[in-house]
Amino acid sequence: MDIYHLLFNAVSFIPGPLWMALWLVPQSRLLHRIIDAIIILFCAGYTLLVLPDLPQILPLIAKPTPEALAAVFGTVPAVSLAWTHFVIGDLWVGRWIAVDSSKEGFAKWARLPILLLTLFFGPMGFLFYILVRSIVRKKNPLMFSDSTKLS
Repeated sequence: MDIYHLLFNAVSFIPGPLWMALWLVPQSRLLHRIIDAIIILFCAGYTLLVLPDLPQILPLIAKPTPEALAAVFGTVPAVSLAWTHFVIGDLWVGRWIAVDSSKEGFAKWARLPILLLTLFFGPMGFLFYILVRSIVRKKNPLMFSDSTKLS
């Protein structure tokens, strides 16, 4: 197995249990440290694999076209790096949503679909959370675990 497959597999399977933990214990400092360490390790792996190809990547980033990106993303290295980029971002956003929704008083049942949406469709999950949070703050105290509105 080459390094790109190894990175892809690690990024695909290591975060899974962390998402469940974010739902169950979103305020755990130990969990935050573990997630932060894993994100840093994934960032390091990503960086080590991107740096040697930076001269070829920079022109593509400077003048991207759908066709050029499609050609690049048709390779295992590019897919592995893009997947790592997505997972790192989604996990970081999911961590923030879990902590923020816990501080906001969201019940666990209300947090679960938002975290699942973020896990599978990161930006959509983030948007949904921001919209739900703003609506709930105004109209629906049942979303909160203690059934009280926030000030």
